[in-house]
Amino acid sequence: MTYIVSVTHFCEVHGPSMIMCTQAVNNPDTLSDYYSPQLPEAQFCQSCIFQIPNPGKNADDVSPSSSVTDLGKTPPSEGSGSLINEPEFESSRTTLTLEDQISSLLSSTNDSKRQKRRPVTLKTQSSRNPDTFFVSTQFPTNTDVYSSLRQIIVKLFTAETNADSTKPVVFGNSKHGYSVALTFSLVDKTARGSERKYAIIVTSNWEIDLFSNYTFILTNLNQMVRRILITGQQIQAKAAAPIEAISNNDFYLRRSAGLPKAKSMTEILQDDKLFLKLHMWASLMLDALEDTKHV
Repeated sequence: MTYIVSVTHFCEVHGPSMIMCTQAVNNPDTLSDYYSPQLPEAQFCQSCIFQIPNPGKNADDVSPSSSVTDLGKTPPSEGSGSLINEPEFESSRTTLTLEDQISSLLSSTNDSKRQKRRPVTLKTQSSRNPDTFFVSTQFPTNTDVYSSLRQIIVKLFTAETNADSTKPVVFGNSKHGYSVALTFSLVDKTARGSERKYAIIVTSNWEIDLFSNYTFILTNLNQMVRRILITGQQIQAKAAAPIEAISNNDFYLRRSAGLPKAKSMTEILQDDKLFLKLHMWASLMLDALEDTKHV
């Protein structure tokens, strides 16, 4: 495992859930072992599914058989500072714009027909080592890694707390790895309590690795979560209107009358490229951490 970045959610239907995990693969010959398999639809709902925009029919870097989207290479970076230059989602040491890179992979389509969901895998090559790739899937394919991350996510949402929700939660053990996590909530009037809870977690199986890079990791976690929250606040401000007040209990009970019961983070933030951006951000951070990991 070494380092792995997880985007997680406390789903109203499925409980503590993993939406996306990003990990490094240091052997190109084993890449396909990390690609997402076909997963049962019943295992997900709209709130906890890992989804990206449908690629155009002429996208050369998408494999129809495995649904692998290749996002090229991570931009080179140096030092141990932040990888995010607010508010443009750019590397602080490159002119690469994530919007431009993502847009180059996806062509617009007017096809509104819902297609059967295929497993999603995002792949980025390291700018430091051509044999290293960063792969994002809904779940890790390794059962031991999945089991460890599952334990971490359940513990984070049910046992590990911080009186100040803006502060990180740090916990772990030698069996499941050591983690630093930031939890946050997004306003959604159709959710229980009018909010949906999320967390971004960085996990390492070496305690010394996590704490020797703690400042770097926390800086980037803080900035990514801040960007998500700012976007959410902007969306809420736009949606605000002088309507008749409705209690949250009434709103929740009336959801069955046409209101959505599950809503993805991409829908809440009105950004269908959100997970592409999160993948690129996680890849940049893991790329910078590759040189520091325990041997």
